[in-house]
Amino acid sequence: MKFILRNFIYVLKRFKTSSILNIIGLSAAFSVFITLAIQVYYDFSYDRNFKNADDIYLMSYYYPSRDQAACWLSTQVGDELPTKTTLVESYTTIQKGGLKIYDKDSDPETAIDEQLTSVRGNFIDIFTPTVVEGDLAAGIAEGNNLAISEKVAKKLFGEKSAIGKTVIGYYNQTPYTIRAVIEDFPENCSLKNGLFMYLPENSPSEWSFNLYMKVNSENKVKFDNFLKSDTYWGQEFAKEMEGDPAKKVIASAIPLTSIHLEFPTMGNGDLNTTLALLGIGVLTLIIAYINFMNFSVAMAPARVKALNIQHILGAGKIWQRIIIATESAVFTFIALLLAILFVSFIKSSPIYELFSADLSLRSNGTLLLIVSGIAILFSFLLGLYPAKYITNFSTIDALKGTSTNSVAASKLRSVLITIQFTAAIILIIVTAFIKIQHNYMLNYSWGIQKDNIAFINLRNTGVKYKEFGEKMLQDPRIIDYTAAQFSPGNVQMGWGRNWLGKQVNLMSWPVADNYLQFFGATMAAGDDFPVLNNPEKVKIIFNEEFLLEHSFTPDDVIGKEFPAFEHEAQVMGVVKNINFESLKMSIRPMAFVTLGDSRNSLLFLKLSGSDIKGTINYIEKTWKNFSKEPLKLEFLDQNLEKLYRNENNLAKLVGIFSIITILIAIMGVYGLVTFNTKYRAKEIAIRKVNGASESSIMFLINKNVLYQLAIGFVIAIPLAYYIVDKWLDNFAYRSNIHWWVFPITGVIVLIITIATVSWQSYKAAIQNPVDSLKSE
Repeated sequence: MKFILRNFIYVLKRFKTSSILNIIGLSAAFSVFITLAIQVYYDFSYDRNFKNADDIYLMSYYYPSRDQAACWLSTQVGDELPTKTTLVESYTTIQKGGLKIYDKDSDPETAIDEQLTSVRGNFIDIFTPTVVEGDLAAGIAEGNNLAISEKVAKKLFGEKSAIGKTVIGYYNQTPYTIRAVIEDFPENCSLKNGLFMYLPENSPSEWSFNLYMKVNSENKVKFDNFLKSDTYWGQEFAKEMEGDPAKKVIASAIPLTSIHLEFPTMGNGDLNTTLALLGIGVLTLIIAYINFMNFSVAMAPARVKALNIQHILGAGKIWQRIIIATESAVFTFIALLLAILFVSFIKSSPIYELFSADLSLRSNGTLLLIVSGIAILFSFLLGLYPAKYITNFSTIDALKGTSTNSVAASKLRSVLITIQFTAAIILIIVTAFIKIQHNYMLNYSWGIQKDNIAFINLRNTGVKYKEFGEKMLQDPRIIDYTAAQFSPGNVQMGWGRNWLGKQVNLMSWPVADNYLQFFGATMAAGDDFPVLNNPEKVKIIFNEEFLLEHSFTPDDVIGKEFPAFEHEAQVMGVVKNINFESLKMSIRPMAFVTLGDSRNSLLFLKLSGSDIKGTINYIEKTWKNFSKEPLKLEFLDQNLEKLYRNENNLAKLVGIFSIITILIAIMGVYGLVTFNTKYRAKEIAIRKVNGASESSIMFLINKNVLYQLAIGFVIAIPLAYYIVDKWLDNFAYRSNIHWWVFPITGVIVLIITIATVSWQSYKAAIQNPVDSLKSE
């Protein structure tokens, strides 16, 4: 071991430039890879904390007429399922919401908002929560009982026992008795920490619940066949929600562990994003290791003589190869230490906000050990190739100084550099198109005005939107106001109806009577909602897509009555299509409906755009006179940007890591040019003596690198085009693949490369040939 370290220190001193570039390149690559590996592991291990994870499934329905899957069901579907098949070992129906509570012995102003998960069925058997204290079955039993997570227990009672304590609902003033405290769930889990209580049975037409089932994985195929059969009664009910009776609704069981990445309506991850991050991490490592290989082989001329002298003095070639390969492992070990140090600082940097995973070293110790172990072993094995190459020259050739820069080694370096350029160009092109698509989505017309629009969440505040809205209009900087139940991009209500002889399915958006006018929507036919609408007479307006999907004309629907909850809604007209979801999805049938002021919990304010800061101060000051609750104010354009958080984060991450990858590749090119100019010093000197100009010498040194860049560019173009095209297929509305991105990328890489290698080639070209020949 002592000899290995002494030899490594000698190499470090003897080849300072290459050693420093190697360590910097590898540490940068490992920093990228470790950071992305933590995020990728977080995504792929989502919901893996459950004991029965591989046997838990979520019920879903695919509606052919909408080309869309949904997982919202009625409570009856779950309750009836075990009576229809023995393949389901247990089930639980879940609804997620919120509840604000406070300890009955405390001030109501200490109330805390927590997520509420209401459950029925065999919740305990399926998710097997760990009970810290109390009786979980009693906590989720019918009645005013609660089970709470550890974090909530500590918020309310500190280190005291929570069992038997009573908490009060802040708004409904209902007392709840805490019967159990359960261990906190991890962050990458579908169940969130908070409150858990019993879910009562609801109307069969209320499809707003999630059904989870426990099915032995060996019976999965049989269960899938059962769901497709006519004996499954839920299939018949689902047909009532389908727009085209001729198209059969397809029920399916989605594995719990795939929901996060593969089921966008339930999970908040994205498989393509996760795979892209994994690809970037691997690609960065490949580029760094290519540098490592190139440096190791390029050092052969300087090392082969010393190694052969060692061989004459008794050192075996196998031992020498092990020593050289071990050098690779030591380089990697040092680079890993630097990378881990760098990753530890990411948590305090702005980059950390782009990740959903916890990047702390303490939380990822096992992963770091695995990555480090594999990296060191791989480096050792990779180091065996240059070790064999360097020790393979005959002793006579080495001592005579015969060239050790073989054609095969030169070709290998050329191929590896070409691969580096290819990877770097692909990353730049992909980064550019991710950013282009992101900007395309942000700037795409939603069919409504979205600039200078602020909205306030009035839910559970006691504030009436008209009273507060009228107060807002007293400030000339606020032009108008309206209200709705949902904000654009977050419509969550769907209806299925038998109407005019057809089964129709559509999204429904409860709004105030001036909502469409407020946002500048355009009527395609009929009339807008009348101002001062009579709350007793519900009005409804469809979008164009509703008519198109169900083959209606405006004359077919305008003036008719449409069933809306307990009221019949009069159809007023048809509005031009408005995007109300992410541009990943196409426009769906929609109805704007006036269901009364009680539904309109979001107040929208149209600002003049002058003195935004002063306007916000006025809103905040006025709010304090209306409610003790904190003001929840957002701007619509910023809120819509959240729909594309994954794409925005991906664009930023790919951009950052692309720059790092390019720098690693350029460091490799710089190092190799340095080696080449050093070992071709005699050739360059002779050429200068024979009259070669400095420019011709520079071209001689640079031409191989430029040739490799050209080949890499040609290879990268079709690969990058394919990757971008496949990625854009995820969007219903996608930008064009602009041709100019490709040549601009090539020019950027060309400029960076020329700037890097020309300095070294210039120094070699202006060197006095006498000095070079004398040293030779």
